[in-house]
Amino acid sequence: DEITKRLVQVNLLDRGNDKISRYSAGMRQRLCLAATLLGDPEIIILDEPVNGLDPIEREHFKRILFESRKQRLIILSTHIVSDLDGLCDRILIMQEGSVLCDDSPERLKAGLHGRVWQVESEPENLPSKATCFFDQGQIKCVSDTKPTPEAVALDPTLADVFFHTIGAGNRLLSDP
Repeated sequence: DEITKRLVQVNLLDRGNDKISRYSAGMRQRLCLAATLLGDPEIIILDEPVNGLDPIEREHFKRILFESRKQRLIILSTHIVSDLDGLCDRILIMQEGSVLCDDSPERLKAGLHGRVWQVESEPENLPSKATCFFDQGQIKCVSDTKPTPEAVALDPTLADVFFHTIGAGNRLLSDP
């Protein structure tokens, strides 16, 4: 009964009798989540869990994790920072084994309030202390002051926190 419940939960019931070798990468990811949830473990550790999932299954996967977090501790490692927004109570950003920050998503974003800007300029025309990066079709900068006259203030996102944290002082857009 529990196997059926988990296959339904990850949208694989109709493929439950298929050989795993016939599964796509995304189907294998979903099957791994179903297997991980068997027995209702108290702690789940997931490494890059949405790799190979299409956008619809990725959202479904996040919904399962969101609902599951009430009953267990979930440790999630991912490079897709946007997947963490609304899902996590605490975020650690690590680089080369060192913890660079550890706080709630709300406090991490609040630390950048009034410092995230959308700009139109090329990176070489921006202040040297600005952390600049390309995010969802726009050039963004984290800067203590308005980096250019045409810069538009934005609400901080977790992606902004991530890029600023790992790239503090770096000119990410101009790096080869």
